[in-house]
Amino acid sequence: MASSTSAFFRQSRRRSIVQLLLLACALLILPGLTSSGFGQRSTTGTDFIFAFLPNSNPDYQLQVNLVGEHRTTATIEYPVGQVIAQVDIIPGKISTANIPREAGDLDSWTGSLDGDANAVRISAPMPFSCYAINRSLTSSDGSVAVPVQALNNLY
Repeated sequence: MASSTSAFFRQSRRRSIVQLLLLACALLILPGLTSSGFGQRSTTGTDFIFAFLPNSNPDYQLQVNLVGEHRTTATIEYPVGQVIAQVDIIPGKISTANIPREAGDLDSWTGSLDGDANAVRISAPMPFSCYAINRSLTSSDGSVAVPVQALNNLY
């Protein structure tokens, strides 16, 4: 009788340990499965900080296209901290703003990593999407800016 009782407690204890391990795994994994666990999964946001890719052609123009589902006003800063424009975003329309050419004057690719202070910041009270365009006759680049909220601290 004593051996069957101790076997029961050993089996019960194993079950409890397995249940605790499963609970611990669930508590560690579930927050990562939600959209707030690792930032949002969208290109829509209220705050964007980005830089333009260098363009070796001398005739380039820089612009941003802003689109949103709600009427709002976006504030454009270049360099970050200096307001250069405010743009109305109207649902169903593309709002375009020119950015000074200096924002594309990076000394080199490695210079951009060292911080040329050429970041552009665009923010608004309501969510919107931001597309950066480096336009040239022979070599144009476009990019989708990712909102700061989606990047957490990975920018």
